[in-house]
Amino acid sequence: MQDSKNRHDDQEADDVVFIDEASIEAVPPLPSAPGVMERLSLLENERRAAYSQMHRMVADIGTLKSGRDRWIREREMLQSDAMYRLALLAEYRSGGNSAKVLRIGVMSALIASALDCDEDYCDRLQAAAPLHDVGEIGLPDSLFGALEFSEMERALMRSHCRLGNALLAESLSPEIRMAAEIALTHHERFDGSGYPEHLAGKDIPLASRIVGVVDSFDALTSNRPYRRASTPAAAVDLIKAGSGTLFDPAVIEAFRQVSEALLIVRWVLDEKNMRPEGMKWLGKPPEPGFWKRFM
Repeated sequence: MQDSKNRHDDQEADDVVFIDEASIEAVPPLPSAPGVMERLSLLENERRAAYSQMHRMVADIGTLKSGRDRWIREREMLQSDAMYRLALLAEYRSGGNSAKVLRIGVMSALIASALDCDEDYCDRLQAAAPLHDVGEIGLPDSLFGALEFSEMERALMRSHCRLGNALLAESLSPEIRMAAEIALTHHERFDGSGYPEHLAGKDIPLASRIVGVVDSFDALTSNRPYRRASTPAAAVDLIKAGSGTLFDPAVIEAFRQVSEALLIVRWVLDEKNMRPEGMKWLGKPPEPGFWKRFM
């Protein structure tokens, strides 16, 4: 048994390999693979080219996006300018002026903001509200400046709602579609006593419920052939008295909340006594967010 163990130990001793410095030096070098450095260099060049191409693509995408954003802004500016000038045409046709065009949009947007409408909605309303009476373009001259209307003349005057809607309806623009809706329904009343559809309550679009209040307030503070203008403060009280009958109570509450701002708008943009700050804003469409100047 002891002899077997000794033989095993001797075998293990024979299997041990001792490597000294001479043995290491005697090991032949590994053969180098042909073309390795060239391939590595080629891969590095390809990597650099790919990164360069990627950066050019990112730059091109940025240029395209910048161009697209500029095109959108220019398109919006052109549309805003066209809507503004169409509103001017309607106002001039009925004896109005550019100050009224501006303040109708601003006051409507202020009330919408008080109703927690988002900024985009307020901007659309600022552009669309001044077109509420655009249908008056199609009415005969004899109706303007008349002290009294016959039943036929009154019906003809009321037709401006449908005329305005027909002029603006089915547009691809959300602002113009809103203007079409306002043109049709801004004379509807909360209790159903308005025209032309005798809509009531929330069946009247919100934009029209707002513009109905603003249009009435502006009319009360303007001279008419058959009456003198009310003071802005008295007009505020008259509008608030129509809550729940003529006007949506929620809109009237928002009107009350921003009444001081509305009075400032009416004062600054008064065609009879324009303030210098108001004069510089006339003759051009208001930019998005213009209404926030009065908050």
